[in-house]
Amino acid sequence: MDKYQKKFKEFKENMQGCILQVWQELNSEQKEMAEEIIMQAWEEEDTQGFRYSDQQLLACFLSNQILYPCSDAVFKAIFLNDEGYVLLKDLICWTIFQGQKKILDLTVLPSEQNISVFGDKIFHCDILVVLENNEKCNIEMQLTHHEGLSSRMVIQAAKLHVSQAKKGLEFLSIKPTLSLWIMPFDFTGFQDCYSSARLRFDQDSAKIMSDDMQFH
Repeated sequence: MDKYQKKFKEFKENMQGCILQVWQELNSEQKEMAEEIIMQAWEEEDTQGFRYSDQQLLACFLSNQILYPCSDAVFKAIFLNDEGYVLLKDLICWTIFQGQKKILDLTVLPSEQNISVFGDKIFHCDILVVLENNEKCNIEMQLTHHEGLSSRMVIQAAKLHVSQAKKGLEFLSIKPTLSLWIMPFDFTGFQDCYSSARLRFDQDSAKIMSDDMQFH
């Protein structure tokens, strides 16, 4: 057993944090590939004099298609293990908003928790984001396409939007609600990897009836 194999044995025995979470999600073939990546990283550390962080190792797993980022466990291990969710905020800010909107607040909810709006708890949301202009977003990872998904998307966005309505509040003061979905399947039938939708007129789809609820 060479020094890297011995080091890897100790590494597995002492795994923790995001690396441990991801490792538990891998199958045997993926673990073999991950082991090769880790030992190669250690060799580079010895020859080039620097150290890979756990996040950099996870990035190597991603680039070699070992990890599936749309999986809740993988997504959370990569983006939800740093203080203040800096990586996730950057992902949302630059991927969705091209750096044009600043995130004021980001709340990650336990997987078993439901959002209560007006006393009922009929929908679940993974991540809630408030932008600097007080627009609200819900973000979800959806692995599979199932019947009724469109209705679920509309209901969740509508309930989050309605949660802004307070007695005596002027309608013009209610901010748009954004519903952001990460999907590894062809939901729209369009060739682009990104698409968006909002309320439009039947007679002329180029004209927007309302921006109050947006789906991305």
